[in-house]
Amino acid sequence: MIDENMQAAKSFMLKRLADRLRKPVQELSPEEQAQALSDPKYKEIIDLLGEKYRGYAGSFVNFVFLQRISIEQLQLLLTKIADNREFINSLPHTVEEYSKGNPDQAARISGYEALMDQFAQIEFRRKGKWIIDKLPRAIRDKARAATPEEQQALFRLGANLANEDPEIQKRLMKKVNRFLDKPIAAFIQYATNFADAQNIEGGAIKLAAQAEELAPAVNVMYDDDRYVVMSIRTETAQKALCSAANWCINTWAWKQYATGAVQINIFDFGVPTTDPLHIVGTTIYYNGTVRTSHDINDIAIKKSDNPAEHFTKLGYPAEVVDSIVKPLSAECAVKQVLDEGASAKTGRAIIDKIMTAGHSLQIADQSMSTYAEQEIVNVVDQEMGQLIKMQDVVDSFKQFGVLSTFAAKLYNKLIVGSAVSEADTEAILAKTARGFKLMETAIAAGTFDKQANTKRKIEAILAVKDQILTMISGQ
Repeated sequence: MIDENMQAAKSFMLKRLADRLRKPVQELSPEEQAQALSDPKYKEIIDLLGEKYRGYAGSFVNFVFLQRISIEQLQLLLTKIADNREFINSLPHTVEEYSKGNPDQAARISGYEALMDQFAQIEFRRKGKWIIDKLPRAIRDKARAATPEEQQALFRLGANLANEDPEIQKRLMKKVNRFLDKPIAAFIQYATNFADAQNIEGGAIKLAAQAEELAPAVNVMYDDDRYVVMSIRTETAQKALCSAANWCINTWAWKQYATGAVQINIFDFGVPTTDPLHIVGTTIYYNGTVRTSHDINDIAIKKSDNPAEHFTKLGYPAEVVDSIVKPLSAECAVKQVLDEGASAKTGRAIIDKIMTAGHSLQIADQSMSTYAEQEIVNVVDQEMGQLIKMQDVVDSFKQFGVLSTFAAKLYNKLIVGSAVSEADTEAILAKTARGFKLMETAIAAGTFDKQANTKRKIEAILAVKDQILTMISGQ
């Protein structure tokens, strides 16, 4: 079997080169065959698999060359395979089938994402399986014969209680014998009430407070004694607050789903923790279109492309829906600039990308509010500050100047009051003055009269010139 998979991988690479050369595979010369098998990505795949996992060579080659999956993502997949090897046969499709595309042709995610979702489901069931294993045999048999919905509820209960003190788990099982002659639904209801009792009273208030402590990586958009609505801006915050949900975005797929979009998570403390809508995660593209939405069990529940319609159809009150929809453009602006910074590898690149993205957004979208500007500045300072050296900031401002109110706020946060030389400060102010002078001269000369979009952008900058100069002058 291993030899067959290795041969499949080699055949794929040979055909790939033959197609590029527009000739049959059998006409490839020995040199061309060697060239096909010396592809750097192919060699990385084989090295990654080693001898132990060579049986997946064909599938992993498909993932890389058909689905454009990175070696880092393959490493994650290989870890899942290794950790769950005894459950591989329980997958609804083979790894090879997932490598050729999503077997569910109606789905809008790749085969790789679908496979990783299946592993997430397996790990979720493994985490919660203890509750079924510890049941008396008579009730355990009922659990194993239960409906898929009832089994999912049991796994969810087990997962919710898995991290609790063992004494709490023992307390649940002490009274389990009373359900020997009752349907499994009765035990599920009892266990649900028990699990909910473990939640501290005022759970919504406490969660909101916990989320606010993580600000600005999290923006609490709404909270009362029932609902907590939060925009999650970083992967660390997502994992810290939402790990109870069985979502791949909590384990491996943050970049795949949250880059280019905002992640809105809603906690409803008015329903049991086993209710699918106890936690709902919705990903919204920067253009305001709902990308996807999942309940706590990772079941897709998207109701509409329109966020207001989507959340309304899920049953949320108008006040909750408005708290998401009204500030959505500002929240998108914050996340968009942060995505740019997160994509950079060095401190200087981070500050340059954030400066450019924030500046462009402000010009293109005058709805980028004062709130959005300040939130970006706060996240840069608190979340990315350790990656950015002061000299990176100084050099960036010396190159670009301070040509937007956003840049001015960033300047005041990062430069003012710091140990920056007088010469550097003067260089930044001089660059800013030259930038404004060049723009004013170009507008006066009609340089951009035939380039309406460029002219509009320059005029937008000049319209806030006095405000910017006042902000950075310290007056």
